[in-house]
Amino acid sequence: MEKYTYLLLLIFSLAVPLYRSFETRIRFVQYWPALFAGIGLMMLVFIPWDIVFTANRIWWFNPDYVTGFYVFGLPFEEWLFFIVIPYCVIFSYEVIR
Repeated sequence: MEKYTYLLLLIFSLAVPLYRSFETRIRFVQYWPALFAGIGLMMLVFIPWDIVFTANRIWWFNPDYVTGFYVFGLPFEEWLFFIVIPYCVIFSYEVIR
């Protein structure tokens, strides 16, 4: 179960914002095209950065806490991080605003 720690943190982080995105009062789903375009552009910058820093052992991911599925040397969970956390932050900002 320990190897699912990072993945479970991401799932629990996303659960409420994703569920609430469809509420008629919030209607956050209307912002998805622009949001995911922005997230995609951000990933174009920071995923290569992450790949290089991981390859050069500037930072690393503890294999005890990731599932073991790697894409270009990064755990799958790290790829999800770059989608889930910006989504949650921007959702929270828009709801509070």
